[in-house]
Amino acid sequence: MNLPIQLSDIAQKWKQQEPKWRTRVIVIAAISLLVMSFLLYIAFRPNYITVFHGLSLEDAAAITSELQAKRISTRLENAGTAIAVPRKQADQARLEAAAVGLPRTGRVGYDLFNKSSFSMTESERALQQQLLLEQELALTLEKIAGIRDAEVKLALPKENIFLDPKRQTQPTASVWVNSTQPLDSSQVNGVVHLVSRAVPNLLPENVTVIDAEGRVLNASSEHSGMSFTEQQTRQQALQLELERSINTLLGQIFGEENVAVRVVAELDFDQRSTKSVRFFAPQGGDNGLVRQIEELSDYYSGEGNSTGGPSGTDSNPGEQYLSPAGQHSSSVAEKRQRTIAYELDEIRETITYAPGAIKRLSVSVIVNDVMDFPIDTAKVQAAVEAAVGYDADRDDIVSVQTMSFHRPEEPVVVTAPAWYDSWIARIGIGLVLLIALFLLVRRMVRRRQLVLMQELQSVPVAATVEPDVAEPEFEVPQEDETERLRKHLEKLARQKPDDFAVLVRAWLDEES
Repeated sequence: MNLPIQLSDIAQKWKQQEPKWRTRVIVIAAISLLVMSFLLYIAFRPNYITVFHGLSLEDAAAITSELQAKRISTRLENAGTAIAVPRKQADQARLEAAAVGLPRTGRVGYDLFNKSSFSMTESERALQQQLLLEQELALTLEKIAGIRDAEVKLALPKENIFLDPKRQTQPTASVWVNSTQPLDSSQVNGVVHLVSRAVPNLLPENVTVIDAEGRVLNASSEHSGMSFTEQQTRQQALQLELERSINTLLGQIFGEENVAVRVVAELDFDQRSTKSVRFFAPQGGDNGLVRQIEELSDYYSGEGNSTGGPSGTDSNPGEQYLSPAGQHSSSVAEKRQRTIAYELDEIRETITYAPGAIKRLSVSVIVNDVMDFPIDTAKVQAAVEAAVGYDADRDDIVSVQTMSFHRPEEPVVVTAPAWYDSWIARIGIGLVLLIALFLLVRRMVRRRQLVLMQELQSVPVAATVEPDVAEPEFEVPQEDETERLRKHLEKLARQKPDDFAVLVRAWLDEES
C-alpha cells in the first residue's frame, strides 16, 4: 500500500471519529506543539554578550553593517553605543571588526606617522606627537581593572631656551575616567603617577583625575591628604567596630538579641604639625661649646696736664704718672674687655598629628526591658563609656535606655521550588500523562475488539460442533449461518451494549 492510499485511509478514519474526540485531539496537539516550541526556543536561543561598548554612533553603524555582511547576528544596547553578538561568534566578530580598523572611536595609533608629509611644520609635528601620547595613555589606563573608558588631555608649553627654567610654564594633564566601580586612593595615585612619569617635566601635583560625574578624585583634603571616599570608609569602619565591641560586651549579659547599639563618630581629618624649640643649660657644670669670643682692647699714652679725674675712674681709666714739677706729666691708659658666648643645649621637636583622630562620639544603647532581673542603666552606661573610651573634654555622649523590643513573626522559610513546580514543567508532565493515557486506552480498546472478533468467529464453529446425540427420525431444517450470527449479535446487543458498540466501530474501521 503506497503513501497516498495510507493518507486517504487516515483521512477517512479521521472523518469517522466523533467531533468531540477530534476537537480534543486538535487541542492537545496544539498545546503540545506550543509547549515544545517554547521549550526549544528557551533551550536553543542565542546567548548574546557585549563585545563593543562606549562606541560613537558612527562606529556603531559601521561595525553593525560589517558584521551583518559577514552573517553575524548583532543587537544594539545602551542607546546604540554597545553591540552584542552571540557568544559563539564573539571572537569572530572582534576579528572581523579589527580587520577593517574598527572601532575607531577617536583613537589614533602609531600609524598616524605614516600620514606625515615633508611639508609638516615643527608645530604640527609636536601637536601630532602630543595627540599620539594622549591616546596611548588613554589606552593604557583602560587596561586597569575597573576603568571602562579614559581620556587624557595634556597642556604642554613650548620650551624657550632664553627663559629661566624656573619661570617657564609647567605642563599639566587632565584625566577623565569612567569606571565600573569607585576607584580607591591607591588606584587614583597609580593613575596620577602613570601619567606624570609618561610626560616629561610633569609633576604629580599638576595631574587632575576626574570621574564620569565630574568629581575630582585626587583632590585630597586641604590638610589630610585623604580623599572623601577614604574618610567615609574610615569613619564607617570605626563606627562598626565600636558597635561590634559594645554588642559583644552587653550580649554576654542580656543577649545580643536584646541589645541595640548605634555609634556616630566624628573624626578629625586635618593633618597638623607642631614645632617647638627648647633651650637647656649645659649639664655637669660644663659651660658648653664656645659659640663666639669677642675681645676689646684700648691703649692711650701722652704728655700734658692732667685734665681728667683720678686714675682708675670711668672717665679716665688706666694708670697716670705725674711729673716732678707738677705741671707736665705723662699718662698711659689701657682697657681690655673679653666676652665669651657659649652654646646652650637646644631641642627642636616636630610633632605631626595623623588624620583620623576621634573628634566626638555619640553612643546610643537600648536594652530590652523584658529581662527577668532589674536593669541598672547607670552601670550599663559606665561599662559602655569605658568600652568606647569616653572623654568628657570631647563632649562625648553616651545614652542608655530600656525599651520593649518588637518581636517580628517567625519568617516563613521559602525553599527553592523544585523543577516540577514550574508551570512549564507541569504542562509538559500533563501532556505526557495525557498522551500515555490516550495510548493506554487505545490499546485496551484494540485488545477488546480482538476478543470480540474472536468470539464472533467462534460462533459458527460452536453451532456446528455439537455433542453426539441420536438423530431424530424427522429432518429439522438447518438455520442459515447468517441467521445464527444475527441472533448472536442481537443477544450481545441486549446483554452487553457497550461491547456491541465497540464491535460495530471496529467493523466500520475495517471497512473504511
